[in-house]
Amino acid sequence: MKNPARLLALVLIAASAGASCGSSSTPSDSTAGSSTLPPVLGTELSIVVGTADEPTIIEATLAVSADGVVTGTGFLADPTAATSAAALLENPAVVKRLVDGVPAGQMCTEMYGGPDTATITGTLRGATVKQSFNRADGCGIADWELLTPMLGRSHWDGTYRVYRRDEGPVSVKVGSGFTIELASNATTGYQWEVKPIAGGSVSAGGHVYLNPTDGAVGTGGWEQFQFTAVAAGTTSIVLEYRRPFEPATTPAVDTVTFEATVTA
Repeated sequence: MKNPARLLALVLIAASAGASCGSSSTPSDSTAGSSTLPPVLGTELSIVVGTADEPTIIEATLAVSADGVVTGTGFLADPTAATSAAALLENPAVVKRLVDGVPAGQMCTEMYGGPDTATITGTLRGATVKQSFNRADGCGIADWELLTPMLGRSHWDGTYRVYRRDEGPVSVKVGSGFTIELASNATTGYQWEVKPIAGGSVSAGGHVYLNPTDGAVGTGGWEQFQFTAVAAGTTSIVLEYRRPFEPATTPAVDTVTFEATVTA
């Protein structure tokens, strides 16, 4: 009879060898979840907004890094403005318009929305962007409304060229009109007031308050002031933000000055 102890040892050795061979073909836990997908590509866009007569009024850049960090410069330097603009890039319609351009055979209504123009160039998640925009017809107006957080509000109020804070100086000819628009919030009791204009080259006209487009309670809107150029010369237009029911000696909480040049 064979030696029982030697037989048991041979069985154990064989079992151990079989287990070792089986485990060598099983991936380890450290590699089972790995991915070979490329990293997410970032976005870098340059934006130029103007009019037919002034191709460059304001400029900005918008960048979204691969890890989602949003930064902006120019009129998108404010983090809130940059974030709102970047949020558009999650809209498939926006992405398609920026990358593919105007759809072939698009039918547009003959509706004039003003002389505004804009260009957006750069890359969007690796795709090339090189697009132009205007408000010359219904399709252009629709594009602009879709991209308002990225392009800003129109520089035309239906009659006159609109100037906003930090967008001066104003340059007009005698007999022409222009509008100054400033952010305002009627719910606070504050409103903009035009100080007396010296020199006689510009006269103040109508004034309107524009409610916020979203209609949310407490959200600020805009005040628009119209002016007419009546004589050649230069002058300063000063606007103060104050509560009209407070004493005149109460300092304004904000002051904006526009330099205006009127030519014959």
